[in-house]
Amino acid sequence: MFQNFISLFIFVSIFSLSSLSFAETATPSQNAEILYATANQLEEARKFDEAKALYQQVLQQYPNSEFAAGADGKWMTADDGLSLQSTSPCRNTGDNSAVSSIATDITDNIRIINSVVDRGAYEYPN
Repeated sequence: MFQNFISLFIFVSIFSLSSLSFAETATPSQNAEILYATANQLEEARKFDEAKALYQQVLQQYPNSEFAAGADGKWMTADDGLSLQSTSPCRNTGDNSAVSSIATDITDNIRIINSVVDRGAYEYPN
């Protein structure tokens, strides 16, 4: 355990020394609390970066995520920027029972094509 603490201390010291504010009069316990809080901040920052990268990957699955309403500026039309692309992993992977009473998608296309519903509000028109 002590070795892990030392490794963490070295990591934080190298990559985040400016955020550490050890006081000369602080007790070892107080300094450990500062180090622990800094390590938690680094972990939260890492999680945020991973979430941001995943969000960017998701946005790449759509034809125009920057302009979600599409060229006509109207939601629920065929040119919506959040409709599925042919390479989307959301195609044909939904749960048909979840849409058993829904005949069309958000753009009024047939809801189930190729026997399995697409995930999300849009059905890819194949």
